[in-house]
Amino acid sequence: MPAYYASFNEILYTRNKFISYGNIFIMKKDIFFEYCEFMFKVLSIIPIEDSKKRLHGYLAEALSNVFYLYKEQQGCTVKEQKRKLVNELF
Repeated sequence: MPAYYASFNEILYTRNKFISYGNIFIMKKDIFFEYCEFMFKVLSIIPIEDSKKRLHGYLAEALSNVFYLYKEQQGCTVKEQKRKLVNELF
């Protein structure tokens, strides 16, 4: 996935914060399928061990930031919203 390399380096070495904490997003269907293809290609090469079952979750959260930055660099609008708890909405 060489296309994402520059975004990965920027997230890893330049940015001092993540764009997203968790895998919560709203996006168009075609971008969602692109996100899934990216995510599952990367995560499929990492074996799941019984003692480290949560590893894929942590990696997915970090990789989401790489994907968001990559799409932003391609001209997509990426907008961060404050998180709300359900009891804060009512």
